[in-house]
Amino acid sequence: METTARITLPWVPRIRLVLMGDAHVGNAGCREDLLRATIGAVMADEYSYLIDVGDTVDAINMADKRFDPSQLAEWMTIGDLVDIARAEVDRYLEIVGPAKGRILALCRGNHEDTLSRIAERDVYREIAEGLGLPPGRRLGYGGFVQLRIADRRGRRAGGSRQAWIVTIFCHHGHDGGRLWGSKALSLERLMGRFWADIYVLGHSHTKFGGRMSVVTPEGQKDVALINVGAFLQPYQQGKKGGYAERKLLYPQGLGPVEVWLYPEERQMRIVQ
Repeated sequence: METTARITLPWVPRIRLVLMGDAHVGNAGCREDLLRATIGAVMADEYSYLIDVGDTVDAINMADKRFDPSQLAEWMTIGDLVDIARAEVDRYLEIVGPAKGRILALCRGNHEDTLSRIAERDVYREIAEGLGLPPGRRLGYGGFVQLRIADRRGRRAGGSRQAWIVTIFCHHGHDGGRLWGSKALSLERLMGRFWADIYVLGHSHTKFGGRMSVVTPEGQKDVALINVGAFLQPYQQGKKGGYAERKLLYPQGLGPVEVWLYPEERQMRIVQ
């Protein structure tokens, strides 16, 4: 684990955590309209925050055996082919950049990692620096985000009011396949090895979320298990199919999953 991001948030009636990943900016199937709408929604709510679990850009250059010119985004020009990764990074920063002050953490995905290994090009670092993200919020492959939600009212009758600590474990993920089974099991198994209140994975382009209950010495508490959806539309009428269509992967729900935190009740709600 490269780091644990420890962040203090204000005590307000509701905090929105927007959990996203697999934007694949630069791919022809990237739903930029949905990505822009997601960022717009974050910016419209003063107490809305973002975690991105990676595969921010497609990061497949012309020397890569996976390269397919038909899978390039329509906005990409011939001039962009000189440095596809740079064009994609610039596009991601143009779309997501307005929310840079709301980003709690960023993970490295397998697409960023592959480009780094085969082309010695670290687009993960370029994006983090472009967003002005401090080193403590660059989680690498994955890590913890610990939120300390502090009560602005301080003391009240009966003594001091403790802050609500919410721990999030997030990782880009590694599971694939057509069905939910292995992906849901991977999330549930994390509970036995990494302690958190919220678990977040991406990579599989499968959108779902649910809650489980665990028993603690203080009583029963809920744990949220989240698999974020991608922004990559795999089946598009009138266009050549990409990886998902070649492998007959099933279409899935797109976009982020949200967890709404209610500090006063110390409760959370999953919104899909």
